[in-house]
Amino acid sequence: MPFAMSPPRRRRYAAVDDSSDSTAASPKAEVPPYEALLRGSSRASHAAIGPGTVKKRRQQQIQRIFRALAAEPVIDLHELQMLAHSPFGFVNSSIRRSVWSALLGLSAAAAESSPAQQEEGELPSLQEVEKSYPVISRDVARSGNSWRGQGSVVRLSIRKRKQRALAAVLVDVVGRHEGHLHYYQGLHDIALALLEVEPSTSRCCAMLDRLCLFYLSDLCFYPFQYALLPGLDLSFALLEALDPDLYRALSKADIQSPHFAVPWVLTWMAHNLPTLEMSQRLMDSLLSSHPAVIYYYVACLLIMHRDDILQVEPFDMPHVHQFCQNLPSTLDMPSLERLIDMVWLCVRDAFPLPRLLRLKAAQRMPRCSCIFSKRLLCQVADEKERGNIQKRRDKELVKDQRRFVTPPPGGKGSKCFGFTTDIRKAVPVAAGCLGAIVCAAAAVLWATTTPSRDQVITSPREMVFVLAPMPETASVGSSKTVDEGSLEDTFRALDERCREVPVLCQLSGLLGVEPGLLTSVLFAVVSGGLLVGWGAFVISTAVAVVNPARRSMKAIRDFEADPEHNGKQLERWLQYWVCLGGILLVESVSLSTLLFHFPLWYICKVAVLLYLQMDKCPGRLVLYEWIRDIAGGRGVEIDSVTAVARSKESPSSE
Repeated sequence: MPFAMSPPRRRRYAAVDDSSDSTAASPKAEVPPYEALLRGSSRASHAAIGPGTVKKRRQQQIQRIFRALAAEPVIDLHELQMLAHSPFGFVNSSIRRSVWSALLGLSAAAAESSPAQQEEGELPSLQEVEKSYPVISRDVARSGNSWRGQGSVVRLSIRKRKQRALAAVLVDVVGRHEGHLHYYQGLHDIALALLEVEPSTSRCCAMLDRLCLFYLSDLCFYPFQYALLPGLDLSFALLEALDPDLYRALSKADIQSPHFAVPWVLTWMAHNLPTLEMSQRLMDSLLSSHPAVIYYYVACLLIMHRDDILQVEPFDMPHVHQFCQNLPSTLDMPSLERLIDMVWLCVRDAFPLPRLLRLKAAQRMPRCSCIFSKRLLCQVADEKERGNIQKRRDKELVKDQRRFVTPPPGGKGSKCFGFTTDIRKAVPVAAGCLGAIVCAAAAVLWATTTPSRDQVITSPREMVFVLAPMPETASVGSSKTVDEGSLEDTFRALDERCREVPVLCQLSGLLGVEPGLLTSVLFAVVSGGLLVGWGAFVISTAVAVVNPARRSMKAIRDFEADPEHNGKQLERWLQYWVCLGGILLVESVSLSTLLFHFPLWYICKVAVLLYLQMDKCPGRLVLYEWIRDIAGGRGVEIDSVTAVARSKESPSSE
């Protein structure tokens, strides 16, 4: 059965285009929609003060409510809608307890099977809630709407017990959905109004759970920028259709969206209305209506105070925003009844729901937004089917929620990726394995390669990259076939150390590889994972500095001991530091603009640094010659800058 706000039957309300001044012979004058709403709601509010006692009217209303609840096979939704939008609403808390549960499709058996059944003595304290849900604890500690306007001071013990019950309800509802349903500040105001009507925590939890799934899902399952803000734009588009003059005036005041109405939507005005009774009266209307009706209330409240808004001086954004923000707090019960009647007229006649959903602003709402609901749970007769609908609704929201997951702010990940954080979560495994395989393969090739010590490269053009093993040619006057401290020597020393570890020996025996090679592969995998996740800058800096610094100090000591035969290693490491300086200079200039968007930059950087540290590295010599040619052509300029710097330092040193 499709959801309809009201059938064509009209009992209490006059047509919005009726005019008491017009005659039968003259055609009816067309009036703007906002003026028709103001006139219609004014007539209805005056009609509510007709003859008859208040007590008699209440009794008649109560009888109609119970007849609507007793209807078969489902409750009479239209009758309840009519009663919710007429004076007195659902009359009192005891009757609201039954009506609200029925409107949410909640039976007594479903509520009693709730996992939140807690005895009175088992309610958690605010200190216990503070540990897991600090925001809920603080909001509950500040809650006080249920004690405003009652004319008496509530005892501290009763207040504390109510706060503990409220905290238990909120914690249970948030914990039911495995972290998919998010608590927001303001939900406690709605839960408080429910708890004052239904003191049982188990039934209140069931009611709030249904409310969050079918009425407040846009606020509980989606980030505010994807549901709340488009909803405010939808209410502003509705205002433009109903009252173009007021819309243009607000736009001229630089109000492009009614952000002042954020607490109205978040709390269903429960935070802004003066008394709890008024909050419950408004919830009579909202619970019996379509979930999108809250946006009608935003537009109609502005229309009801349009004259006051247009008279704000000075008419600028700060003053208009502050004035509109305080509008709900200025309402009393008669004006609230008029607002409720105006919304009823607007949804029924002036701007029905199908027209609202065809607005462009409505298309920006999430796909599973509650404003696209076709029917209410109370229109389903079978209790089992209602439970299945609730489960399907939960799954749909969780699935649709994944499209709007917001990456955590800041982020501890490496800046080697120019992508968002959620992509980093999927890429590191593949990219890390790829980088680790490349690093491990390069390490194995370098360790098994024994290049000729007599090979001399005289020109960059003669450079040839050879990855296959090269024949060993011993240098004259040397009995060693492997340079001491070379990568091959380091690998052999590592292999000897690893053979002392029984676990590595067992794993290497199972895999058929040497322990040193297995350790190198594991180290490369871990390093590759860190390079694409965390610590990329630290690891690359350590690779660039730690081992070269140690080897450079050793080369300096050897050169001081024997300058004639140990100058080659010192020259090699001086070439490396020149190449490293050029790389760091290029990186510092282009990292923020170019290299940041290169996903595997730090992996490539580490590979290049390891390549430049090889004993027989033709690339290091080529890069050094390029830098030397560039610096050599600018030698005069560099010397002049150095001389100026030294001349400025000499007086201060003296």
